[in-house]
Amino acid sequence: MTTKIAHSKLTDKQILDQEIEILEKLGFELIGPTLLNFLEILIIKLRLNEIMDDKIYQVFIKLIMYNAMMVMYEYSMLAKYNYSLLCAAIILVAFKLLQKLQNNFNAGIFVKKLIFLIFI
Repeated sequence: MTTKIAHSKLTDKQILDQEIEILEKLGFELIGPTLLNFLEILIIKLRLNEIMDDKIYQVFIKLIMYNAMMVMYEYSMLAKYNYSLLCAAIILVAFKLLQKLQNNFNAGIFVKKLIFLIFI
């Protein structure tokens, strides 16, 4: 795939490689995505804001953030497991807590979708 930058003479990968090289020459230290970045991506891919009632969704986000903070305090977990699995666990716990708080919430539907996204 090519971009309109450089009159389609460079691929997206070539442009990205050049950008990384420039940043490294300038002394920037590039890091990968954080646990919160992974959580954001999973939440967007699950489309929970479209499916859940707004009040339930807000509670769900609070549960996720609380669980994420607890995980981030335990550095050994961050070092031992990859972020996608940690995020899946954080979201799973939030689903289960939400199911306990809201009798009409069925976590099973969401858990299947989460497993599908993680293990694709």
